Amino acid sequence: VDKKNQRFLIPISKHILSKGYDCIFHVLGDGPNRNSLLKQIAIENLNSNIILHGNVNDVEEHMKKADFYIHTAKYEPFGLVLIEAMASKLPVVSLDGKGNKDFIKNGVNGYIFEKEDPNIFANKLIELFNDNKLYNKISENAQNTAKNYDIKNYVDKLIKIYKDSISSKNWL
Repeated sequence: VDKKNQRFLIPISKHILSKGYDCIFHVLGDGPNRNSLLKQIAIENLNSNIILHGNVNDVEEHMKKADFYIHTAKYEPFGLVLIEAMASKLPVVSLDGKGNKDFIKNGVNGYIFEKEDPNIFANKLIELFNDNKLYNKISENAQNTAKNYDIKNYVDKLIKIYKDSISSKNWL
C-alpha cells in the first residue's frame, strides 16, 4: 500500500549497487501496489535485488536470515514489526513514521530519518555493514529495547498497579 512506501527500496538499492556493494531486499506481505512495484523493479533491472515474497507464514525465519530491517513506511503509529525485528537483533533503519520515533533512538538501537533520502539510507546500511563493532552495539541495544515491550513485563506492571491500588487506603 502507498503508506508502506516499498517503492523507496528501488533508489536505496540502486545507490548501494552504485557503491559496489551487492544487496537483496526481501519484501514480505502483499497489497494493491504489488503489480506496479514488480513492473518498476523490472524496469530498473532489480529483479535479483528486490524480491517480493507476498504473504508468508514464516516471518521469523526471514528475520533470522536478515542482516537489517529496513522500514520505509511514511506513517506507522506504533510498528509492532519493528519491535519484532529488534527482538531478532536486527538493526532497524527507518523513516520517521511518527509512532516509531518513540522507541528508535538514532545511533543507539537503530536509525530513524525524517527525510526520504535514499542516499542517507543506503550510506547508513553500508556503514553498518562495514563496522562490525557498531553493528553489534546497535543489535544488542535493539534487542534490549524490545525486551521493554515484552508482554510479561507489561503484565507485571499492571499487577503492581492493581496491588498498589487495592492496598491503598484511598482507593474508593
